[in-house]
Amino acid sequence: IASETSAGILLENITFAGDITNSGTISGATAAIDASTSFGNVIINNSGDLIGGVLTGSGNDVLNISGGSISGNIDLGAGNNLVNISASAFTIDTVRSIVSDVSVSGTLNFDLGGQLNIIGDVLFQDGSIIAINTPDITAINFGQSRDLIVISDGSVGFTTNGFPSIVDNNFLFDFALDLSTFSEITFSRGSVSITPTVVDLDAISIDTNINSFGGVFADTLTSQSGIHLRNRR
Repeated sequence: IASETSAGILLENITFAGDITNSGTISGATAAIDASTSFGNVIINNSGDLIGGVLTGSGNDVLNISGGSISGNIDLGAGNNLVNISASAFTIDTVRSIVSDVSVSGTLNFDLGGQLNIIGDVLFQDGSIIAINTPDITAINFGQSRDLIVISDGSVGFTTNGFPSIVDNNFLFDFALDLSTFSEITFSRGSVSITPTVVDLDAISIDTNINSFGGVFADTLTSQSGIHLRNRR
């Protein structure tokens, strides 16, 4: 389904009763799905690709994301709304916004430029995952905190039914979650942030030459992000 002039699916000034289920592709010039002037409770089930934003109106609306992608912002309008993210890999490739409460039971996969700005509350379910996609390690600012999720207006902020685990796709650096001190990921009313660090390669072997090489290699990685090399003797 596609529109070059309007939304891919447009529900305008009607009382909608039913679900919208997509496992294919919906695209539009103004939004993928626009039900912002509709009435009733809109339920959207997406496992396909939505090229454009998702807009709903004054009802108690639900967006269930079990797969696929959404290349746009999400605004579920007024009402008691919820975005359920159960997808095994829901990618945030750039700065995106969600106006709704959010429940995460799947994986949020952040590219280096990805960030979610949320007006609403966020609940992390047990087994949820935050993944960091880092194909270019020279683009990482090691030792510098960066926001992944920012709540600008929520009644509660972040709550959990089990802390999310943090994964990355490279053995050379670490985004590990320290449940005892939260030293590498910070939960607060306002944000979830991470501070990437290079894995300690100084003690990976009983061979001091290998350890020395590992340490120099780690220094090289950190220097790529503007952090000065450690002094070695």
